[in-house]
Amino acid sequence: MFDKLASEEQRYEDLMRRLGTAEVQNDPSEYRKHAKALADVQPLVERFREYKAIVRDLTQTEELAASGEEQSASTEEIASSANQLAEAADRLTGAVKSFRLLADEVQQAAD
Repeated sequence: MFDKLASEEQRYEDLMRRLGTAEVQNDPSEYRKHAKALADVQPLVERFREYKAIVRDLTQTEELAASGEEQSASTEEIASSANQLAEAADRLTGAVKSFRLLADEVQQAAD
């Protein structure tokens, strides 16, 4: 699943790049086509990026907790942060899967 999401993220970046070119901007039909594709994939990419940020934060929090260094944060605060991040990651995983299914349906309709 994450390979497909990374692929969609790359597609999003490619669409953003294409929309910025004079060639696409001067062709209304191509511009609409790419803008629609971008709009279709944007919610998925936003959720995927949010998920990746939470996973990164969770990993850092777990590393901090495992290192035994409290660095101005109590063990309880670290554990609480880790739990909150894990719950957010779980919620986003569900959202990303839902968006992925939607993206697959959109892609099939476009083909």
